[in-house]
Amino acid sequence: MPTCPNCGARNPRENTLCRSCGAILDLEPTIAVQPKPVPAEEQAALPQVEGETSEATSGEAAEETPEGTAEEAAEGEPGMSCVRCQAAIKPGEALVIPGRVRGSPSALCPNCAKEIQSRFDAETKDIQTVPALLFGLAAAVAGAAIWYLLYRYLKYDLTLLAFIGGWGIGEAVRYGAGRKRGKTLQWMSLGLTVLMVLGAQYAILGRANPADFFPAFWQAATLNRFNLILYALGLFQAYSTAAPRRLSGVRR
Repeated sequence: MPTCPNCGARNPRENTLCRSCGAILDLEPTIAVQPKPVPAEEQAALPQVEGETSEATSGEAAEETPEGTAEEAAEGEPGMSCVRCQAAIKPGEALVIPGRVRGSPSALCPNCAKEIQSRFDAETKDIQTVPALLFGLAAAVAGAAIWYLLYRYLKYDLTLLAFIGGWGIGEAVRYGAGRKRGKTLQWMSLGLTVLMVLGAQYAILGRANPADFFPAFWQAATLNRFNLILYALGLFQAYSTAAPRRLSGVRR
């Protein structure tokens, strides 16, 4: 078994590298060669030669190095640039917005961040409430009618329409309000979605016996947990569609 010349560990014959330290193993044992003794005069002269060599090397490097290199190295890496206007951003002024699932974060300069946020703030002003209500009501009636017709002809209660209808009502309310956002529109969308769900379910379950509509509706909703999830998602979608937007990020 070959012995490692570096650490002395024994290795299998097929090894070319030491399994202990990773040194290259010789195929045949090598005879250690004793170094020649260096005279005392030469040993005394070695430190002086090395010192002169290092001084000369540092002097040559100082002559070859251009002025300003040290300053550039001290400055470090350049700062971030704005993803919108490509302007350089000073440290501490960049608003770093996290990317999406696999996207890289983006940096905004103070001017662009202020402009975007001002646009977001403008979306919550001068809301046209009456057109928003009319458009949302039309979307709720249309959603309930489609829901009932699908049940009547297909004999299937498509609860998925609660989610789709919530999104559609939210978008209709925003369109009627002039593409605005705000708490008023959020609650309006939520109420109209509840109205759509109750209207469709009343046409399906309560026409035969209106007095027992709410117990029948609750029984049908809780019979399958998936239905409850779809109802909850529809209400959440309606409420969040018209939510105000704000820039969120970290200052760097």
